Amino acid sequence: MTRLSQYIPNEGNCRIETLQHLRAFPYALESHVRKGRARTNPKDPTSFRVDPMPGMARALGERRTRRFMSCENIPAQVLMDMTQILQRALITGLSTQMHAQAEIIVKELSAVLAECEKILYTPIPESRSILPSQFRLLATLAAYSPCGFLLCLSLSGYR
Repeated sequence: MTRLSQYIPNEGNCRIETLQHLRAFPYALESHVRKGRARTNPKDPTSFRVDPMPGMARALGERRTRRFMSCENIPAQVLMDMTQILQRALITGLSTQMHAQAEIIVKELSAVLAECEKILYTPIPESRSILPSQFRLLATLAAYSPCGFLLCLSLSGYR
């Protein structure tokens, strides 16, 4: 998209706004994917929700970022705004071929968002959780190790 931006006319700041939205998208996506996190372990860097405000404010400015903060799905809104900017660029002189190429890239970013949401909202079945595999490991150790039972007790945290 950065390479294609050289073909976007800068009348009405279309080129700059497209690049700003492109720069803000990763911050919005990260905060959207991590919005369900609620663990409170300060040593785990993945346990906290991510505030997209600082990164997006550097890319878009405070005023535009505050507008995004009221949206439920911030990355989708960033992509919709990018599509509107590209439409405005098409009206001001962007060739239809370059517009189509830029829209393909926006569509690919949208597909990335859709896959992330699929992962985010798919529940993990009980059979895939850590407990059954931990049990299988401990049962195997208990069966084939000379001190297997004691090893199992120490690994399982039994006190």
